Amino acid sequence: MFLCLLWSVSVFSQHRMYIGGEAGLSHGGESDISFVRVAPFVGYELNDKWDIGLYVAYLSSYQEKKSDKFSLYFALAPFARYYFKEKGVFQPFIESSVGYSFSDQKINSEKKESKEGFEIGLKPGFCVKLHEKIRLSAKFAFIGYRKDYLTYENGYIGHFNLNNLDLGLIIDF
Repeated sequence: MFLCLLWSVSVFSQHRMYIGGEAGLSHGGESDISFVRVAPFVGYELNDKWDIGLYVAYLSSYQEKKSDKFSLYFALAPFARYYFKEKGVFQPFIESSVGYSFSDQKINSEKKESKEGFEIGLKPGFCVKLHEKIRLSAKFAFIGYRKDYLTYENGYIGHFNLNNLDLGLIIDF
């Protein structure tokens, strides 16, 4: 047991943990849907090329056009991130993740539907080092499969557009 403790202390002292998050607000014109999204995450650097971590996402949407439609979404998504070059100012990466989500929907204050969903796929992106301990991250696409995951469309998807743009901030320890 003592050897396990020594091993874990040595592993954590050699590598860094980080926290971060993504947030967003949007409002669709004709559809009249408003979204609020918050997605904090925690990560662990295994070495100069690989990170692992976990996203926790919360999203709410409200549509007023035809009826008062209010939806809440919650998701968990473990990820592995591979950096194409060693840590520097600009760090391109590819992130693989498997996500699980569930949602509740109310129309005119009555509970109407609960859904579960999932996604599995790759997300290319990059980090820009702003300070020794602060990085800006951006993911600009999703290549994979989604089924009722958050508010995204279903099926095999290979989108490179602003609907899949995720901006975040990472703080290294």
